[in-house]
Amino acid sequence: MKLHRLTVMRGAASALVVGVIAALANVVLAAQDPKPAGWLNLTFLALVVAFFLGGVVAGREAPHDSARHGAAAGFVAFLPVEAIGLLGRSDRGEPIQLGSIIFLGLLAAVAGTLGALVGARRNQGDN
Repeated sequence: MKLHRLTVMRGAASALVVGVIAALANVVLAAQDPKPAGWLNLTFLALVVAFFLGGVVAGREAPHDSARHGAAAGFVAFLPVEAIGLLGRSDRGEPIQLGSIIFLGLLAAVAGTLGALVGARRNQGDN
């Protein structure tokens, strides 16, 4: 079955409300010397929560296949967040690490999937 694009975009937009702020905070904090590891970890956690929340929104609104909609919403939200991170790295002169990009993309999809399962379960409880 095809994904409902509007559902995916609504989930991604919801994730980006928190995700963009966390990504910008991460870029600013990573430029400091010494790097505040605790705050950087907190921005990473905020990103994971953002992808999860995007999945919840997509899962609640999905007409079918809520897990796929959540994974797609998480991954779509990952794209602009990663673009912010890449611009911050290039501004600091740090190398681009393909492994970390792939890891965060997969983590976004997994968090979105888990969020969608929660959203779908809540949606069933409303009926």
